[in-house]
Amino acid sequence: MYCNYCRALNPNDAIYCSACGRTISPALDNHESQTHVGGAAEAPPVVAPPPATVHRDDGQARLEVSRDVERNSRTMAGLPTSVESYATERQQQAEYSPSITVESAQVRESGVPSTLAEPHSSSLFPVYGTMGQRFTSYFADLIVIYFITILFYVAVTAFELPIASDGIEPQLVWLGILIVYMIVAQAAYHTTLGKYVHGLEVCSANTNRKYPAFWRILLRESLGRMLCSLLWGMGYWMAIKKPKVQAWSDELAGTVVTVRPTNRVLVRALTAFILVTLILDVSLTGYGFYKEDRDKRYAALQKEMDTAGNAVVAARTNVDDRLNSEPALNTWADFAAWQDSMKSLQHDLDVYEARIDHVQELLQKGISENLAASEAERKQLVALRRVYDLRRQQAEKMRQETNLIINCPPTQSSYASLKNDLKLLDSDIAGLDHQASQLLAEANIK
Repeated sequence: MYCNYCRALNPNDAIYCSACGRTISPALDNHESQTHVGGAAEAPPVVAPPPATVHRDDGQARLEVSRDVERNSRTMAGLPTSVESYATERQQQAEYSPSITVESAQVRESGVPSTLAEPHSSSLFPVYGTMGQRFTSYFADLIVIYFITILFYVAVTAFELPIASDGIEPQLVWLGILIVYMIVAQAAYHTTLGKYVHGLEVCSANTNRKYPAFWRILLRESLGRMLCSLLWGMGYWMAIKKPKVQAWSDELAGTVVTVRPTNRVLVRALTAFILVTLILDVSLTGYGFYKEDRDKRYAALQKEMDTAGNAVVAARTNVDDRLNSEPALNTWADFAAWQDSMKSLQHDLDVYEARIDHVQELLQKGISENLAASEAERKQLVALRRVYDLRRQQAEKMRQETNLIINCPPTQSSYASLKNDLKLLDSDIAGLDHQASQLLAEANIK
């Protein structure tokens, strides 16, 4: 007959299964029928069931054998074993050792004996972070560090601290923030924001302790990073083929980077923070480059305007000296010499107007390209543009005076009319000069 439990083949008169040691039902039914029909039958000899081959601890094995013996004794004594009592026993067995029951179920499903099955443990079988994960986490940390650096310089500007924003000092500030951030984060939490997003943490390569000491973290993030950065990051590239994915910094400090479980909600929050920080960093960095380029162009414009302005002043002085220096006109020959002098002044007026036009072009460039560093400087550019418009009108008045002198006929009446016209033009030039002085005073320009 076949066993109802393990389906092993047994002799027809067998009471216990030769494979699993449990009571065989047909023999049990036969024994019960003889007991009820013929009266008290002779009890068969109690034969100890063969030990069950179980891969569990001794306590659980003894518990199952004792319960099987008790159940067999109840059956041989004529006490039927109900389904409810058997279910109760199995429930008590599960309560006694739930972990073993679950393990047994998993072993039955996998078909691997429990003695060969090894429980999965991150401490026994650590998963090491790949260099791709480490590079992306380092990039995320750089974004955070750039944001911290920007906040640092905002504080420097607010408190007017004596820290330069050009030269080698900004690089030293950035490097200091990077080292401090990495050391503090890994010493306190064994990870950083970028590493936590990727589920990475820095552990000790020594099996006697979980996390490295503070001085090892300090060594890893200072001298270790310097060594890894040599030869275009050779210390990091060499770690790809190593079993524990250890860079030179890890080998120097005795550390490894492993994978650990993370909080999904916190990971999403940190990821959102890093993305927002990235957008702010890119925006502020782009604006910084734009402002730096604009400041450079504005400084070049200012330098060119100073040179062109000095040239305008020199040309204006030359024109004023020759135009206002009226010679003694005792004879008409003196008047003719004065007219010849005015003819040569026309060339000086051409130079003066050309230099005014050049300054106006520079001012228009600064206004249209918005090169001014502030709104006050932009207003100054607009005021200077109006001032040089007035200078251009003055030059036109001076040219009119020159033409009147050159075209004046050598007669007494013409000479008297010339003097009146020159007075009116001089008055107009003085009025334009007064307007220009007011604009310069309002824009606070010397």
